[in-house]
Amino acid sequence: MSDLLATPEEQELRDFVRGFADDKIDPAYLRQVDDEKRFPLELWMALGEAGLHGIAIPEEYGGSGGGVMAQAIVVEELARLMGGMTTVWHINTSAIITLSEHGTPEQKADRLARMASGEYRIGISITEPGGGTDVLGALETTGTKVDGGWLINGSKMYTTMADDCHEVMVLARTGEPKPRRSAGLTYFLVDPHSPGVTRNRLGTLGQQAIGTFQVFYDDVFVPDSGVIGEPDEGWTPLTTCINQERIIIAACCTGTIQGVLDQVVPYAKDRVVFGNAIGKYQAVQHHIANMEISRQAAHLLTINAARMCEAGLPYTTEANIAKCFASEACSVACDLGIQIMGGAGYLKDMHVERMWRDTRIMRIGPLANEVIRNYVAESLGLPRSF
Repeated sequence: MSDLLATPEEQELRDFVRGFADDKIDPAYLRQVDDEKRFPLELWMALGEAGLHGIAIPEEYGGSGGGVMAQAIVVEELARLMGGMTTVWHINTSAIITLSEHGTPEQKADRLARMASGEYRIGISITEPGGGTDVLGALETTGTKVDGGWLINGSKMYTTMADDCHEVMVLARTGEPKPRRSAGLTYFLVDPHSPGVTRNRLGTLGQQAIGTFQVFYDDVFVPDSGVIGEPDEGWTPLTTCINQERIIIAACCTGTIQGVLDQVVPYAKDRVVFGNAIGKYQAVQHHIANMEISRQAAHLLTINAARMCEAGLPYTTEANIAKCFASEACSVACDLGIQIMGGAGYLKDMHVERMWRDTRIMRIGPLANEVIRNYVAESLGLPRSF
């Protein structure tokens, strides 16, 4: 995975995470927790012991203080084996970034060191039942000021890890949407086990080990200390990591393509059909070559967006392009991996089917690729389409 601009520290991080993944992540374990729909706690704690949960946490709280490039490196290397299950890492890291940049000193002191060790997990609860990409237009969850805090009422869809995290970040309307639609929003830290919270696990195609939930909030009390940033200004902490998240998803998809190649290439060398290894046949070679072409392109798009972000340059379009291209290339690579392996690829033992299931969502969220294309067209001067 070449990067001519990589610093020695970045290459050292990549080598470390690659070694950790090869040594500590057992694909059979990933299959087991997927089958059992069980949170991968053992792997989670191993990530903490290796210091990987602290990549984005400031050094004064026990982390490494790494930026989006470091996060992308971690995700790309983990995804070679974990595939879309790396969501369990980057959702928590997105919460870390929000807290690090917008949390109160008390919030940071209470949580960040524990998050660095893996002791504490925070999920994100934003999407409304009628929403999806249209976060602002569909937002109906409310926060009402009461003595000493707020009462949250509403419901959210697609809340990841709601059963296995200690808090979730909840976006609610607390004021008037004036002078802009994003005004009057507040971002809260909410204990998902609080009175008034009901969690319903949803049946999903992939990411079975992590869990996706609809969460209902019925007069859930949140103290004033649970407000992230300022009341009615929650859009700012929410959007802190939205564009960066697209870079991280692109890195996940890029790493997953590598993971497919790691399985398919040896299989194509060993599997004999009609007297030859299937890797000798041109059709199979072309499929595998296309995977590698798309992996290299996705990798370069991803690191370009990450470097622009870290340089303080506008990078939204580049992040959108990286996420769109990498997620679609990943779906194609996983599907072709199954095709090349034939009946064996359809079995869970080969892990390609899990990688396909777990990453399919990345063409949909956190921003659908169709909407991303609208934004890219708009960046070229075309009129806004929605």
